[in-house]
Amino acid sequence: MARMRHMAHRTVGKPEDDGGHGAQVRSREMDQEELTARERVLGLLDGREVDRVACFSGTGTVWGPALAEHGCRFHAVHLSGELMAKVASYPALAFGYECAVVPFDVCVEAESLGCEINTFAHADRPVYPNLCRRIIVSETEMESFRPPRGITDRGRMRVVTAAIHLLKEALGNRVAVGSYVLGPYTLAGQIMEIHSLMRFTMRRQDKLNDLLARLAEVIIEVCALYEAAGADYLCVREMGATADILPPALFASLVKPHLRTVLESLHVPSVLHICGNSLPLVPMMLDCGAAAVSVENRSRLAETRAVAG
Repeated sequence: MARMRHMAHRTVGKPEDDGGHGAQVRSREMDQEELTARERVLGLLDGREVDRVACFSGTGTVWGPALAEHGCRFHAVHLSGELMAKVASYPALAFGYECAVVPFDVCVEAESLGCEINTFAHADRPVYPNLCRRIIVSETEMESFRPPRGITDRGRMRVVTAAIHLLKEALGNRVAVGSYVLGPYTLAGQIMEIHSLMRFTMRRQDKLNDLLARLAEVIIEVCALYEAAGADYLCVREMGATADILPPALFASLVKPHLRTVLESLHVPSVLHICGNSLPLVPMMLDCGAAAVSVENRSRLAETRAVAG
């Protein structure tokens, strides 16, 4: 994760001569040692100095051993707030991971908009839910699409909020509880086939821009729901807007304005994540208003930090 703002790091060593300062140094060390995982994560996102780098994520904390621990199959954890919370808390409770994040798949918003999902209930190994029916096929459907009313009561929205509530009850103020949403452009690629999104991106930017504005409003509503449920931080995952797919100029004109709209609406710390080659996009990512940006290993961290400044 690359920070928007520079964070000072200080190494406190053993003082050679107390001189009245040793007690202060030890006091600072004790204060740092007493940080909870939640304090460490939120302090980092707030740009404050913390005792060490926090070990946390903006994506779902679902680890294989958790399924065996709770005796559940993978498809079931996406459909039950109770199971979702149990599995999400396992990394923190068993290994000291510093966050618990739900949901685990990237179909929640699209499902609430009317897409159908397959949870692969009969698969003999864990398979993430996928969309089996999308709601936009033609340009006419893109133009006429309007989000259904009561979006936060549709699909699995209340499963996710139930999981957030249960995580807050179980972990209290010890571990940061996070959640995530898709960015508008990535969500557009969920409710229509990717080849349609690419065609509209190249040929119908005005119509696509209108759709992204409507999807941004949906995402803002979902974020408010997760905040009210108790999420400590939110990650906006704009995975489909990688520089591997979109040139930076298109990101600037088509994607960035809607990301800013979403991120500026949040009341909890936020992380903006883009997959693949995000290096050319980092300056614009930093300008979107998130507390931090997240990149994957294809964007080397040293180069990303150099670009971030």
